[in-house]
Amino acid sequence: MQITSIGYYPVVMSIADFKKLCSQNTPITLTEEVYQLATTTVRPDEYEAKVLGTTSVADLECVNLSGLKQKNTASVRRYKEKGLSEKSAGIEIGNKISIKKGQQTFIDKIQFKACLAENDTAIFRINIYSEGKTTKRVLTPIGMVKVINSNNELKEPIIIKSIGKIQVHEIDVSKQNIEVTDDFIIALECIYASNSQMNIGAKPAMFGSTDLLIRESIMDEWVKVPMINLTFIAATVTYKKKGKK
Repeated sequence: MQITSIGYYPVVMSIADFKKLCSQNTPITLTEEVYQLATTTVRPDEYEAKVLGTTSVADLECVNLSGLKQKNTASVRRYKEKGLSEKSAGIEIGNKISIKKGQQTFIDKIQFKACLAENDTAIFRINIYSEGKTTKRVLTPIGMVKVINSNNELKEPIIIKSIGKIQVHEIDVSKQNIEVTDDFIIALECIYASNSQMNIGAKPAMFGSTDLLIRESIMDEWVKVPMINLTFIAATVTYKKKGKK
């Protein structure tokens, strides 16, 4: 037999066990059932769209960023311990995108430019992070470097394959309903490159306008590099339309 009640898990037992419990005046306990409801994101009826980061990805100059990767023995050992491919560029770079704090903002599209020679292949992973707290500050020859942590806001991974040409990739992430209310980081990681190099479109930005963040792999903390501002990402965002005064 089965004993059920709305909001509780059913209990199944034999008639003999049920009679035994009744004769002993033993209560039958049901366990409350917990329902996990899907998250619902409500977007505003009227919204404005804006492109943040670089506004013209196609015009970015192709640069080789492989020089950012450390090549000392300790780093090579760490890559092997973490299972990183020898064909990986070995770094993840990010642009910090600034928005009005507290303003409900949705990230809808991302653009970047891959620069590959005719016989080359590369696989990129895109990540979107909310910026965490500064964990420490380190004095280096180029100035005081901030080390920060982060949380990935993506609900599904984004992997982009590029083969044998210079190409602007536009990724629609609107279906993921990525909502942010403060500054965020869009990052690009070259997880495979046939020539072991990371070649993308980028340009210097005005001092202080675009933060460049670097880390050796997704398992490390972000380092905010001072005095080096490089932009390589365009992000189309939407937010609630301002009411008329």
